[in-house]
Amino acid sequence: MASTFSLTWLGTNSFKVKTPETEFLVDPFVCLDKAEHRNSLRDFLDVPAIFITHGHFDHLCHVPLILKRQPTRVFCTERPAASLLNALISSGTGKDEAKELCRDVVTIAPGSEFDFDDVHVRVFQGKHIRFDLGLSLKTLLPSNIARAPKNVPHILKLHPRYPEGGQTILYDMESAGKHIQFLGSLDLADVEYPRNADLLVMPYQGRSDMVPSARKVIRRLKPKRILLSHFDNTYPPLTHSIDTGGLEKMMREEFPEIGFTIPQFRASIQI
Repeated sequence: MASTFSLTWLGTNSFKVKTPETEFLVDPFVCLDKAEHRNSLRDFLDVPAIFITHGHFDHLCHVPLILKRQPTRVFCTERPAASLLNALISSGTGKDEAKELCRDVVTIAPGSEFDFDDVHVRVFQGKHIRFDLGLSLKTLLPSNIARAPKNVPHILKLHPRYPEGGQTILYDMESAGKHIQFLGSLDLADVEYPRNADLLVMPYQGRSDMVPSARKVIRRLKPKRILLSHFDNTYPPLTHSIDTGGLEKMMREEFPEIGFTIPQFRASIQI
């Protein structure tokens, strides 16, 4: 049987997704200097739609550049929609022109449900992982900052311009009998979620103790298969290549019935 979804991982939480009738992006982000992988804005062009899971810069900051190159539908909540408009204006684009560039931004919210070509989309409230003190202190060490000092001013400039605002979401998508979910961050809100998805795309970065956070999410969603994301070193010195050994051990011992895939950069996964 032919696959319904083809997902190509492009670093961080960025994916290019294809179905028999359409294609779209999730959280496009161009890796910064000294990153583990190298991609470019070209990887995110000529695709008709973008789905944003939340408004942090590593999920959103390159969307204004995409909008300047081509008309693109962008699905996001209210806070990232405002960040897109503000980013265009602050870059020197006039207010009227910025509004015109954002004409295809579709503001969604938890509870939204709609069809995008052959994909049925439901939006659920998510929750951003809470950064812990240990990871924060490690990030601020001079030896860590020295790994990529050129990125620091750029990140400090971007971070306040792209707030999350409590609007992390989970996308639940179905097409031709296949069911996939995209998590914006490794935590869940106090709401009911669909279970047993054919694939859960699960980000894996943000704390020193990642395994307990993953366990809670997996127990609640119980997917048939997990595809890891956001575990790579994409914008040093804030990110690191995450050791997934503990997670792999937990999956073998506690969730042997759930498939588990660590993607390769630019490799495609078929569902």
